[in-house]
Amino acid sequence: MGTTAPRPRDAERTAQAILESALRLFSERGYPNVGVRDVADDAGVNTALVARYFGSKLGLFEACLDQVLDLSALLDRGHEDAGTALVEALIVGTEKGSPFQLLILSASAPDAGELILQVLERRAMQPLVRWLGPPKAKQRALRIAILWSGYLVSSKLIPFHPRDAKTLRATHRWLARQTQAVIDDDDP
Repeated sequence: MGTTAPRPRDAERTAQAILESALRLFSERGYPNVGVRDVADDAGVNTALVARYFGSKLGLFEACLDQVLDLSALLDRGHEDAGTALVEALIVGTEKGSPFQLLILSASAPDAGELILQVLERRAMQPLVRWLGPPKAKQRALRIAILWSGYLVSSKLIPFHPRDAKTLRATHRWLARQTQAVIDDDDP
């Protein structure tokens, strides 16, 4: 009679698998439409492990936000071509999911919406203000946020423009140029 050896435990790898599944699912469906069971099933783990590593669905969502809104790598570079780098990293997204799609699809849930505002301020706006520097760093950071919010609403919630690849590339180039203009403080 044979017995199977228990699988070796790797807490870090398990937590990362949960986080990657959650990030992808939240990006595809939004916070309100994803349950802990969905994430656990997708990650191939027991639902109890989600609570063990992240405390709750909201704790897991916060971990996702902390990961996708970490601008440190982008802000470690200079201002030159930063508009293009920001568009590539945050709008085009990664194979794990689009950071801003996650935000747009999740912001309507009251608990997630409040958390989004807190994490955006801490992980994106404050570092962006410091990186932009004088003059008018707060105003410029706010302009970038408004510009990108408009893009996101028009592309994700009310997609009234064509979605073909050529138009999207042209729109992303336009967004990068407008973002760069704000970074360079080309507005008197």
